[in-house]
Amino acid sequence: MEGCFQMTFHCMIIGSRGYTDYDAFKAKCDALLADKTDIEIVSGGCSGADALAERYAHSHGYPLQIFSADWSRYGKRAGYVRNREMHAYISTFPERGVIAFWDGHSKGTAQSFALAKEFDNPIRLVRIDVPQGSPIP
Repeated sequence: MEGCFQMTFHCMIIGSRGYTDYDAFKAKCDALLADKTDIEIVSGGCSGADALAERYAHSHGYPLQIFSADWSRYGKRAGYVRNREMHAYISTFPERGVIAFWDGHSKGTAQSFALAKEFDNPIRLVRIDVPQGSPIP
């Protein structure tokens, strides 16, 4: 009866807003999630890696949980508040992880490293190249 009670793996996918390479993104996510069968994708609802995560969830038929930043309520802190809410959400599940596509510059992604540690959320860093000065889609 092994595998009869498989738990959903809650995967928060975050990263740099300038990242748009879906083929590379998909290949990395497929590799990292290969041993999972029941997956929920958690996204921050922004452009770049967040948008790629949403596309990935839709193309695989995975449930998707989007946390949008409330800029009118929190102002400049909205991104951090949203990231904290995302980490708090996935931390409530035994099967969870974070995939962070980071260009080495994104402050929001960098903040998520500390939040992952605070909430004891396993995190995998994927280094990406995003030319500096690239327009954010």
